[in-house]
Amino acid sequence: MLNAYPANSKDIRSSFLSPLYAKLGVGLKYTLNKPSTKVRGRNLNLQLFLDPISLNYTYVWNDSVDVKRYGIPEDKKGLLDIGSNVRAIMKYKITNYIVWDSDLTYFTSFEKVVVGFENKLDLALSNAFSTNIYVNMRFDDGVPPDPKLKYFQITHTLTFGLSYKW
Repeated sequence: MLNAYPANSKDIRSSFLSPLYAKLGVGLKYTLNKPSTKVRGRNLNLQLFLDPISLNYTYVWNDSVDVKRYGIPEDKKGLLDIGSNVRAIMKYKITNYIVWDSDLTYFTSFEKVVVGFENKLDLALSNAFSTNIYVNMRFDDGVPPDPKLKYFQITHTLTFGLSYKW
């Protein structure tokens, strides 16, 4: 239960608390909330975090999960990275029915770089139907490279569903 497997394989890729990511940083935060004066319902919300001192801890609880996949040395279960972090979170409400969420994270330990860029577009097609488009891109040169994409990873999802708003 709660295990993830690659297609047509019995090898566990991830499990509960495997991996566990914990992040702690000291720095600055800037917030911008700008409602539109011309278009009703339009709003831009932006948060920017600058952490010159940041700790990233990765831990793999399950012994069946390959720790090298998460950049952890083979003889250990956890890895502590000390470096700096920059994060930008944006929520742009285009209309009452279209919302774009974006999250850009950049972490460097001065030995490796991890960049994550998540985008989600929520589209309410009517009062009852909605769809989500989700794209997650990641660059991590601290893990073994993929033969095709090297250190670049991408995930995308398209969902349709029923929704109800008050």
